[in-house]
Amino acid sequence: SWVIEGSNTGDKWEELDSQSEPAILSGKSITHVFEIKNKGKTPKYFRYLQIRQTGVNTSYEHYLNLSALEYFGRIVEATQ
Repeated sequence: SWVIEGSNTGDKWEELDSQSEPAILSGKSITHVFEIKNKGKTPKYFRYLQIRQTGVNTSYEHYLNLSALEYFGRIVEATQ
């Protein structure tokens, strides 16, 4: 289980998406694409993104193992 969060300051985070015990990942060498749930809302831009584990993994350990992580989006120049 995990949550993906965005921030522009690095100290106040906004939840973008979360997954709770996704059964699709149970097994060896499994890959899956998860789309951000709030995609249809008004677009927001973030300077920082983080993924935070919120529960145990399929081995009942507090260990988040990622072999690859990709975020897709646009880079926007900051306005003064």
